[in-house]
Amino acid sequence: MDDVRNRDMKDLINSLFFLLNRQNLHLHQIAIEEKRFRRSVENFATTHKKVEHVCHIRDFQLLLAENSRQIQIHHDMLQKFLELNGDLKDTKLYQQAGEVLKETLSTLK
Repeated sequence: MDDVRNRDMKDLINSLFFLLNRQNLHLHQIAIEEKRFRRSVENFATTHKKVEHVCHIRDFQLLLAENSRQIQIHHDMLQKFLELNGDLKDTKLYQQAGEVLKETLSTLK
């Protein structure tokens, strides 16, 4: 049974790492699109181009919001898993899960 619980914990940790990386990607995409928008305003680009940049920014913000929701769900799942499996506290994976929970909590604020 220990094998299954460790595998499940590892899957939850990897899922959170993936979601955190994806969140960083969305933040990066938003920053780049905002920079493109500012450049198009400074260069007196057509209104169509400006609207296109704003639409891209909004799309990335929606993706970021959905990703944050997924992070919250996985954070809660991992936290509940750790609460229910307190007997694994001495394992390295359990301690790594605690660190991941702290990291995700700081990004959700």
